[in-house]
Amino acid sequence: MSSPIQADPLVPARQVQAEFGVTAMTLWRWVARRDTTGFPPPIKINKRNYWRRSALEAFKASHEAEAAA
Repeated sequence: MSSPIQADPLVPARQVQAEFGVTAMTLWRWVARRDTTGFPPPIKINKRNYWRRSALEAFKASHEAEAAA
């Protein structure tokens, strides 16, 4: 018997802003400069930005590792 596939929840921009403690402008800059920030690309749905929870957690983990080094 196979196990159910875990869905990767989508996180709206406002929640991302709250989690990272940034403004909408800062979030926009992170997305615009993904090549230097390493911030994951958004998924656009009806002209709104969402991020995969797993991508945000990976971004957090990579920055925590950098801060610890």
